[in-house]
Amino acid sequence: MGLRSTRLLVKMIKEINTRYLDLLRANLFIMFQSMKEYKSNLYSILLIQIVFVSISYFIMFLIASNFGDVIGWSYLDFIMYSALIKIITQAVGFFIWGNSISASILSGSLNTHLLRPTDIKFQYYFSNLSSSAFIYFIFSVLELIILLLFFDSNFQISLYFILILFLLFLYHFLFFQVIETLSFYYKQLDQQILKLVYPINSTLSSYPIDFFDKMRFKEILFIIMYSLLALLLFPSTYHYDKNIIVLLTLVLIVVFFVIFTFNWKIGLKKYEAFG
Repeated sequence: MGLRSTRLLVKMIKEINTRYLDLLRANLFIMFQSMKEYKSNLYSILLIQIVFVSISYFIMFLIASNFGDVIGWSYLDFIMYSALIKIITQAVGFFIWGNSISASILSGSLNTHLLRPTDIKFQYYFSNLSSSAFIYFIFSVLELIILLLFFDSNFQISLYFILILFLLFLYHFLFFQVIETLSFYYKQLDQQILKLVYPINSTLSSYPIDFFDKMRFKEILFIIMYSLLALLLFPSTYHYDKNIIVLLTLVLIVVFFVIFTFNWKIGLKKYEAFG
């Protein structure tokens, strides 16, 4: 009897995994087909990325030349910082660009995910994969590889380096999705909060957290992923133990995940009852 139950359980798990893999395969296929059909979009994205990288390199040169000594960063540090920010944000964008929980609630498009056999969160984040984010991400990874291979960088592709990038990817994703899922409680509340977050992100993307060393309550800025990136992988005027920062990041990831899961669970109940 026990052996039979185990076999049924294994079979059920395989069937569930197959459903999720089939969904992922289907959506990847759709994404690549759309890239193939709309080649002009692909070329325009590549052109925009080349122009954007050129402008950002010039801006980073100006910042490094005038203020780099203040925080002990070289021009290459600024470029690497910019490249890593792009890689993390674009990897997150692969799942969320073009999606908005608030807009899905208002339009009723969330209903399409409720009727399918897979987990609704998996459906939501894997059903509309962003081809633009994917192209940007590939371009940024190639940029990072060139920087590592052809310039005298202090960075090494190590397990620690990859682990930190992965943790920051999870952190950035959960941070923004915790904000977005607040729209389950009050429509477009997320948009009001993001109006405050985006300018801070924009500032920290050009001026790392070390520039704000003398600011009161500067620790509030540590909740932004860019600050954690600067503290963990770059020279810092802050003398915090990096292990403590990693531990803090892990704790916040767990906290954000709990809130994210809770918001989806309660939010879906409210949506199904009143949506």
